[in-house]
Amino acid sequence: MPSEWKADPPAIQDIISVLEEQRDRIPLHFSGKLLNPASEIFAIQSYEMNTVDSLVNLILYHEGIHSGTIKTLNNTIK
Repeated sequence: MPSEWKADPPAIQDIISVLEEQRDRIPLHFSGKLLNPASEIFAIQSYEMNTVDSLVNLILYHEGIHSGTIKTLNNTIK
């Protein structure tokens, strides 16, 4: 629970620097692997995600929904 955290959160610049360091590694990690079969087939309704690429796209979409919700909530309380 956030109310029980003892340490201060990292500064936004620290988070940005870590993410920038990772940005160059991600394409190398996935290079040539996006069309590989997923270890398990994941399906939502009739859409099957059976490659790494399709799962990465789902994750990006899903996180985008979270981001939009958080932005809306922040705008609501301003």
